[in-house]
Amino acid sequence: MNPGVSMMRELQEPAAYGGQMAQYFRLGKAPSLVICPPSKQQIAITRLASAKGLPDQSASIPREKAFVISVHLTPACDRGCEIWVDDRYSRIATWPAGGVGIYDLEANPRARNAGPVDWVHYHVPRSTLDVFSDDLQISSIESLRCPHGTFDPVLHQMTLMMLPSLAAPHLYCELFLDYFRLLFCAHVTQRYAPSLGAIKTYRGGLAPWQQRRAAELLRGNLDGQIGLADLANEC
Repeated sequence: MNPGVSMMRELQEPAAYGGQMAQYFRLGKAPSLVICPPSKQQIAITRLASAKGLPDQSASIPREKAFVISVHLTPACDRGCEIWVDDRYSRIATWPAGGVGIYDLEANPRARNAGPVDWVHYHVPRSTLDVFSDDLQISSIESLRCPHGTFDPVLHQMTLMMLPSLAAPHLYCELFLDYFRLLFCAHVTQRYAPSLGAIKTYRGGLAPWQQRRAAELLRGNLDGQIGLADLANEC
């Protein structure tokens, strides 16, 4: 696929989203969407719903350098929601609609929920956060943290807005999706990244975003028709 043609594509294995995530939760299907703008890093959105709930513990997810940010569209049942992270068990007694959970996929997260579930999972590779922080010239985002079930009205409304696109992937235009990706990353890092720090300063050389732009231009002009002045102008 030409990366400049479309930012959206059906989710495929092996990363933890779409049909692959449905398998880990023992569900038959999971409407999904990837937002993948040209020359940028992607985020993936997956909806996991079951009227029967999740009576069994979900399967282990292969480790990868990514986070899953889970937004619950329905509250937890009276028995709450059970979570395992690196074999540490916790039961969250109250998890409201709009409550959020954040999971590092290098920590083997698993879940069980006895009541009906309707969850939306955002799969966010660490590389996506790296590019986002580089573009803003801020310090690297080492982790994302929040107490399980934290109510987030902003992310809740953003998620409800995106639900129609999971059933109709071409509902929103590419520009809209790119702005959604930026808004999502900005909100999540501002609220949940404890390591978010001061603006980076560079003494000589190129900033990371400038390095990426120069590399993109050189790859796109391997015939040597681009000059040093053109590269300098872009940076």
